[in-house]
Amino acid sequence: MMNTIKFALLFSSFLGVLCALYATLLTVAALYTKAGIKSFCSINNLFDCNYVASSGAALLFGVPLAWWAFTYYLWLISVVTLTFVSSQNHRPLIIAAFIVSLPVLVLSIFKAWQMIFYLKVICIFCILLYLANATIFWSLIKILNLKYTRKQVNTGLQLQQSGRKAWYRPVNVSIPALASALVVVFTGYYIMKMLFPVSGSPKMKSYLTEAKLAGRDVIVKEALTRHFAQPRRNIELPRGTPAFGDPQAPVTIIEFSDFQCPYCQVASIKLKELLSEFSVMVKLCFIHYPL
Repeated sequence: MMNTIKFALLFSSFLGVLCALYATLLTVAALYTKAGIKSFCSINNLFDCNYVASSGAALLFGVPLAWWAFTYYLWLISVVTLTFVSSQNHRPLIIAAFIVSLPVLVLSIFKAWQMIFYLKVICIFCILLYLANATIFWSLIKILNLKYTRKQVNTGLQLQQSGRKAWYRPVNVSIPALASALVVVFTGYYIMKMLFPVSGSPKMKSYLTEAKLAGRDVIVKEALTRHFAQPRRNIELPRGTPAFGDPQAPVTIIEFSDFQCPYCQVASIKLKELLSEFSVMVKLCFIHYPL
């Protein structure tokens, strides 16, 4: 039974590695290199991994959140593997994994709330990561057998009050395991920061920062003047037109795009970056315009 739970723990960790690595590539493409990888799980307005990857919610301390998860899963796999090959007491290692998994689970719950109620989309890979984190947490609890009856609790309190040894075991956590978790995670952090210095190079700055450096207010005012000087035309959107953003947004942007053109696809992903900055103000619609 115990080995079955450990294998479930390993399976969840390997699933997390794969999903976190793919989510990291999406975030890097959307926010760092601007390459714009079209994810196969960006299906419609509700299921859109690209939208989540291009939002600020995909970052933690300037690094893709999925990359933090990737380093966490690698560390966890090494810890669980060590319990299979080592004959020593494994409980301190598992306690260390449990301590690390607790803030990971709390962050997963917060990010799930943020995705559903703030971004109002569903990222399939994010859901898989959250499920993996919940399974990992549950597996660690089962391995540690953190379950006590009311009778055990009352007995432990009575023993403690009488000065005798209580029923619980002392927390014998593996300090080297905890230290290795910090080393692995922060090494991954600095690797990502060196590869993609978001704030260090002008090439990597966001389009809003670049616009500000070039005199954003002046550019925007001139662009708006030219735009509203044009004659107005009513554009009837066909039924089923692909749309992203808040349906009640006061501003609607319509892009005429060839749905079979790979360059139009890249351009549309870049345009969707607007939604990460103005999520409740802008709705983005696409009309098929064959080249």
